This record gives sequence, structure tokens and C-alpha cells, in this order.
Amino acid sequence: MTVSKSPLNAGGFRFAIERDGKEVARARLYILKNDIHEEHFGYVEDVHVDEAYRGQGLSSDLLDELEKVAKRFGLYKIVLHTESVNFVAQSLYTKRGWYVVGPTLRLDLEVAA
Repeated sequence: MTVSKSPLNAGGFRFAIERDGKEVARARLYILKNDIHEEHFGYVEDVHVDEAYRGQGLSSDLLDELEKVAKRFGLYKIVLHTESVNFVAQSLYTKRGWYVVGPTLRLDLEVAA
């Protein structure tokens, strides 16, 4: 058996919020394509707000802009991962209409030197 492979093109956007010249919140939206759908989809990663700035709505501001971009690009869905014990983040996402679709599995790989 031979497994073929071909390169994929992926792009996206990095969103950031600064206060007093310092980045205090960020998120990334990767735009991806698979063979199942005509439309692209988004994968969100690295949503983070510095502890001192939490509770000020910065995550919502990031997500507002991220979702606008996703709609502008015609993405049919956006997927993200959050730790299973991060109930604060899960609450934020579900209040915005996101929903849980199943478990996330992860494999940590050692990077060759």
C-alpha cells in the first residue's frame, strides 16, 4: 500500500488587542479547506487574554471580529478547542451560540532537533 500526499494551502488571520502599547489579548483564525464541502472552514487557536485584563470583554471583542471575518470569507463553520476544565471559556462560547460536538483528541509529538 502506498499513501500519497499533496501540499495544502492554509492561511488566516491573527487578531490582537493592545492596551498601553502592550498586547493583552489575541486569537488566530486559520482558513482551511477539505474535499467534503465547497466552502472553506475556520479553525480558531490561541485565544488568550492576559490575566490582568480578563473580565473586560476582550475575548468577546476578539470573537466579534473573528466571526465577522469568517462570515466575510464565506466559511461554513468555525471550530475551536478549549480545555475540558475551562468552564469560563466554555460558558463564553456557548452564550455566543457555539456548541459542543464531541471529544477532542491530542497527540503531542517530539520535535526533531
